[in-house]
Amino acid sequence: MSIKNSIDELDRIKTEIARNNAQNRALRKRASVLETHISEYLQSKSQAGVKYNGRTIVLERKERHGRKGKADKQRDTVALLRDLGVNNPTEAYTQLLEVQRGTAVEHNKLKIKRIRDR
Repeated sequence: MSIKNSIDELDRIKTEIARNNAQNRALRKRASVLETHISEYLQSKSQAGVKYNGRTIVLERKERHGRKGKADKQRDTVALLRDLGVNNPTEAYTQLLEVQRGTAVEHNKLKIKRIRDR
């Protein structure tokens, strides 16, 4: 297989992936709308759930935690370390982040750029 054929195939694959991602995004959005509709129906009828086609659909309440931003995480972690009596909480936080990182592994990455026509 020539390099030109490989590049053309790579372009076709990337185009297909982009098309599939767009289609999946629309499907996920529609699924979310349908789940909201079913949930609202169950709440309006004060039902715990329904049975349909050999399946049970149950509405359950769960607690979910919101995400913290990077600055909030750092501030809260440094405050906790300070409360625990760590001498230099900022340095301890930096070391903690460094320890959590994996070892660096070198690899090759193919970079593809469009050439501007003049």
